[in-house]
Amino acid sequence: MPKEHIDMYDKNVLSQSCVYKNKLVGLPIYTDYQVLYSNKILLSQYNKTVPKTWEELYNTAKYIVGEEKKKGNEIYGYNGLLQDNEVGVCSVYSFLFSYRNSVADAMPKITSKEAINGLKMIKKIKDGLASNDIFLSSLELGYELILTGKILFTNFFYYIFNNPYYEITAYPGVKEGISGSTIIGNNIAMGYTTDEERKNATIIAYSYLTSKELQKEFVINKYIFSSIPSIYQENEVCSKVNCNLYNSIQPFGRPTFNVDDYDAFSDHFRVNVFDYIFRNKSLNEVLRNIDDYTRVYYISLDTEETVIGLVSIIVVSVLTFFMTISLIFLYLKKYKPIFKFLTSDFWILEYLGNVIVLNNIWTEIGKRTTFLCDLNRILIIVGITCNIVPILHKLIISFPVQNNIIKWINDHKYIFISIFFLIDLMTCTIFLIPSYNLKKDKYDEDKIYETCIISSKYAKAILIFNIIVKIVNPQIIPK
Repeated sequence: MPKEHIDMYDKNVLSQSCVYKNKLVGLPIYTDYQVLYSNKILLSQYNKTVPKTWEELYNTAKYIVGEEKKKGNEIYGYNGLLQDNEVGVCSVYSFLFSYRNSVADAMPKITSKEAINGLKMIKKIKDGLASNDIFLSSLELGYELILTGKILFTNFFYYIFNNPYYEITAYPGVKEGISGSTIIGNNIAMGYTTDEERKNATIIAYSYLTSKELQKEFVINKYIFSSIPSIYQENEVCSKVNCNLYNSIQPFGRPTFNVDDYDAFSDHFRVNVFDYIFRNKSLNEVLRNIDDYTRVYYISLDTEETVIGLVSIIVVSVLTFFMTISLIFLYLKKYKPIFKFLTSDFWILEYLGNVIVLNNIWTEIGKRTTFLCDLNRILIIVGITCNIVPILHKLIISFPVQNNIIKWINDHKYIFISIFFLIDLMTCTIFLIPSYNLKKDKYDEDKIYETCIISSKYAKAILIFNIIVKIVNPQIIPK
């Protein structure tokens, strides 16, 4: 498709609903949004305006519903449209998105104070302005409440119908200027084909279906929302539809491509949120259950959840410090007899090996990556070599039966050590090629952690060879 054709579309909508694995896979044939319906007859009667914030909506509805009840009129303050299906999920996401701090902010994390405040407000509105039955009601009942004017405010999809009771606006927010609405609709994509004739015909049809001309026609005839913003800048369009409504909507795309199984995640998300809103389950427990479904845990220096990471690093740092200071004993005459087993340079090599292996814990801190997996194995290999080879050299040259090979090893200790480091270099070079995958496993009350799994058979073979060389070498010394 020509770049200028794709560039017509709202980049925000495309990035949130049409991109899979960093590739654009389709264009929206139509979009829909949840919006706020406000009973302008009742608002005018009580000299109130369409609310810009959720707190204003709550206070306005609480007052008007109370006054109407005094007159013997039964109306509902707000319908959250929290059906026990994907519609309810969209409603919750729209509400939470309207609780971010600024227009430029992303969706608040489910455990953030913004999300917590948003869920508390949903429950407050449900308990104070409606009931479980109204919030869980069907689209048909929601539509009926709008047609009969029996509801003051309601969350609903954007439908064009002649209704003198209601004004349609974007969602309120935690503060004025903040809104949110989940992107709903259908995308259209092109199937892969090698047949040039079919490919060209498909491109022509696709270009027409997603063209500005056809989208404009649909908008003017009040069939759809279009994701081509320039349509809502034209006087011809704005004279027939509410362009201000479209321009004020702040869209959010559900995380359909960010989880392995969105349907399962959506069910889990909805059940837990509804446990809090309708079944009075602990909010902290609900949020933890939702977060644990997709959250990958890792060792962190942040002590908010556990001190294990910070304590481990402190212990390692203290041990490294004292090990480093202890090197001074190698050069004190009083203690030289204690260290006569190895020469000073070999003791330093032993020290480096211990420090490398000990401080390898740094590769376990933070989010797991394949690079850290490779670095972890490289450091272990090099560190063990530094530990083993000096002692191996000492054992070989101390062998009671001498021969030319042992004499050569005794006279060329640095070359002997270099042979092992050369083997390590070859092994580590293999690990510079991506040889690890991250595998998600559940431990500790179904919390997800990522572990390093060697994905290459060659890497496994080289690693085994490296281990064998270090273990078997003492056994092949000629007698």
